[in-house]
Amino acid sequence: MEKPENLKIIVVGGTTYETRFTKKFERRVPYSPPDPRHVLCVIPGVVRALFVKPGSMVHAHDRLMVIEAMKMENDVLAHRDGIIRNIQVAVGDVVTRGRALMDIESERQGTDE
Repeated sequence: MEKPENLKIIVVGGTTYETRFTKKFERRVPYSPPDPRHVLCVIPGVVRALFVKPGSMVHAHDRLMVIEAMKMENDVLAHRDGIIRNIQVAVGDVVTRGRALMDIESERQGTDE
């Protein structure tokens, strides 16, 4: 039996499947993990407070800033230890989901993952 050209073979968890991909699936942007140096906004809102400045040493889970969204204040916490290299927002800025807020560089120069 001949296989149609649009039938694809994929392997998931060791199991082989034959399937057809939608055009939307074939045009998708492949996933790439976020750069660990960037602190990204996870909720749209307004920057209400900044607790660090460039050159500040931070540890994982330190409070970096507050973003107000839907009348609630949301703390933005450091996801790793490091030094704040730059801050790309100011108090009062409206930020969107996915926007880079600041960069945290590893304490050891040149060892960013």
